[in-house]
Parts: sequence; C-alpha cells; structure tokens
Amino acid sequence: MMTSYGQESDNSSRMFSELMLTQGLLESNAANFLRITRENYLALPTDPLDLTKAKAVFAATDKKLDAEANNIHYVFARIMAPVFANASEAFVRSAQQRRLLEVLVVSLQERNRTGRLPAKLPVKGALATDLFDGGNLRYSLVDGKLKIYSVGIDGFDNGGAQQTDGNTKDIDIVVSFPR
Repeated sequence: MMTSYGQESDNSSRMFSELMLTQGLLESNAANFLRITRENYLALPTDPLDLTKAKAVFAATDKKLDAEANNIHYVFARIMAPVFANASEAFVRSAQQRRLLEVLVVSLQERNRTGRLPAKLPVKGALATDLFDGGNLRYSLVDGKLKIYSVGIDGFDNGGAQQTDGNTKDIDIVVSFPR
C-alpha cells in the first residue's frame, strides 16, 4: 500500500517530535543527574575514609530521590544513585585492603630480618586501625600461616571468613600468607 507524500510528512513530523521529546527528557535527566552528583560530591567529608559521614550524604540523597519518585527527571538519577552510594564503601574497602597489604609487607620484612613472622600485629597507630570498626586489625599466626583481616563493611568479626562463590554477606577483608 502506497502512502501519499502528505502522510509520510505527517509521520515524519510526529516521529521527529517524539524523538525531540525523548531527547529532551534524556538531556533533562542527565542534567539532573549531574546536579545531584555535584551536590553529593560537595557534601562529602574531606576525609575520604570517613565512611559514616559519606553514608549520611548518600542517605540524604536517597531521601531526596524518594520524595521525587514520581518526577520523570529523577529517573536517571535514581537508577545511577546506588552506584555512587556504594562508591564510598568501595573506596574504604580499597584503602583497608591497602593497609592489610602494608601490614603483610612489614610482617614479611620482620621474617626476613629475624627468620620468623611476628607473633602479634607488628604495627601501631593508623596503619593498625581497622577502618570499619575503629579497633585494631585482626592478626593471627597459626601453624606458620599468617592471617591479617578487617571486619569489613558489616562491622562484625566473622573470624576472617573470606568471600566464596560470589557470597559477599558476612565476610571479612583478609590477607593471608602463604595463600
């Protein structure tokens, strides 16, 4: 069936209008997302390891987004907000992993110097601090196997339980030697 030039023109105009509307919504969502991201960034604590304050910032954002749940402009931001909300936890987890590795290096240096691994945590101060609970890192040496760990994001000491089969619940952040 042939369509007349007029019908094609009407269809093209309608498609163009729908495309422009869609593009406008996307641009509006993107602009809103950038605004919310900037607000979050400016509200974050200056100490990147202050997980409590960072969580409070993201909780406030969640409240703001929940209040605007019916506003189409918040759709994109609502989808992306969890990525940024988890960013602070990922950053602290990475910083904690780095600390654990630094303690392992100190322990191995002690072994190289004395011929044995230290029986207790060989560092003090900030390096010995578990970023998730504020206490000391856990350190154990059993049968020549060294395990250094943090309680992790859940804040509970799970005895150095490590992630298995994709399970991230009830795990600690662990460095061990030998593996």
